[in-house]
Amino acid sequence: VWAYMWWTLESCFLASVAMFEIIFSLPVTMSLWTVFLQQKILFFQMLTIYMILGIGADDAFILYDAWLQARFADEGVDDHWVSRFAWAYRRSFRAMAVTTSTTCGSFLIGAISPLPQVRDFCIFAAVVVFVDWLFCITLFASAVAVHHRYLRSDKQKGICCGPGCCCGACRVIGGRCCQMHWPAVDAPPGKRAMERFSEGPLFDFLKRFRIELILAWLLIISVMLFIAIGGLRTAG
Repeated sequence: VWAYMWWTLESCFLASVAMFEIIFSLPVTMSLWTVFLQQKILFFQMLTIYMILGIGADDAFILYDAWLQARFADEGVDDHWVSRFAWAYRRSFRAMAVTTSTTCGSFLIGAISPLPQVRDFCIFAAVVVFVDWLFCITLFASAVAVHHRYLRSDKQKGICCGPGCCCGACRVIGGRCCQMHWPAVDAPPGKRAMERFSEGPLFDFLKRFRIELILAWLLIISVMLFIAIGGLRTAG
């Protein structure tokens, strides 16, 4: 996960900070669980580390993606890093708050379970997600600003010590073998491949076949629901 974040964020510093806030959300929750709630830590609760690795990395990507998209925002946003950061923070804060609240809510539903192990796991997981969100909107958000002001590389992508540092070696290999090219540092900002694909071919496909896709998904859901109901067995 750390290596993938390094590759995606193109910064060892940001990837390390994101991994720290993900991992550290677990001991913080353990402290709250044992000190304030006076509960014991069970083995099943340690499995939340695998869950929070994905959720925490996703929050970091949302915030950093908003930071990159701020370059295409309204006129004047990209004039200064403060206005750019404020725009990105407001945009990502709402998105992360919604995803975090829905995830915590889904786990808290398990608090009504009659099984103590399931109940404790769900409550513990909800707290872990909430703590990780707090770290993301504070620690990682600050790291993005620090990286931009003091640690940003002005070298071109695809060279040694350029953006991504060691992942720059993979860019060099891709450039020589696959004829890939990256814009210069002083080039105007351009949309990334995923953004061009999403607003171009993918959007056109979804718009053209929207009715067919809705019907196909309704059919799939109906078949799966029929199979699930048919597999139920009544007691006795």
